[in-house]
Amino acid sequence: MPARVLNKSHPKLKAMLAEQSKLLGLAEPEMYVLEDDTPYIFSMPVKTGTIVASDELTRVTTDDELATLVAREVGHIKSGHVRMAFVAHFMRRANIIVKVLLFPITFLSIVLRGWLVLIDVTADRVAVLVTGRPALVNETLVKLAVTADRTAEISPEELDAFLGSSTDISTDAQQIERHYKMGEFLSKHKALRERIEEVREFPKSDEGQAAIQKMEEMRQKLA
Repeated sequence: MPARVLNKSHPKLKAMLAEQSKLLGLAEPEMYVLEDDTPYIFSMPVKTGTIVASDELTRVTTDDELATLVAREVGHIKSGHVRMAFVAHFMRRANIIVKVLLFPITFLSIVLRGWLVLIDVTADRVAVLVTGRPALVNETLVKLAVTADRTAEISPEELDAFLGSSTDISTDAQQIERHYKMGEFLSKHKALRERIEEVREFPKSDEGQAAIQKMEEMRQKLA
């Protein structure tokens, strides 16, 4: 059964959602947690946007990582992405009969593939602005991708060690192995690599600097 995020049921998530909604000038969306052993989070076009996450996601992420993922979904809702994105994702996963019967929508979903990439970049940028930590955003994106991919031969321990290590890889055989595994994984996920680079570069750009300044002004206003 889905559990709605409320102060009495999921106080940390509720606090995250309330704070981020205020920062972005958005009416606080509803959020639900589902019992599922696969980590995920997405938004549905219910009301003005409703966020859904699995309870497994809350187990495999830290509070900071979870806040990053919630910020991405709040960003999608704020930017008006949810309805079209939901249709596009549904049609990509539909069986062939549904695709044939709903051919106009199927065609639209094909056209929207490039747009789906762009809205992910926008959501990543919102997470950077909300958290103020581009490195955290990238670590969270990588962690969710690895954890959700059941074919990835990277253990949670290896992933955490890779993300948290500052060891010189030239002198640490285990770290060399971790870098190799992560390199292999990222080579298969081109879109993820591009998003990681975009997150790194966004705060350095004029657009990013202006957005960061505006967010800081909002924080001061709400303080």
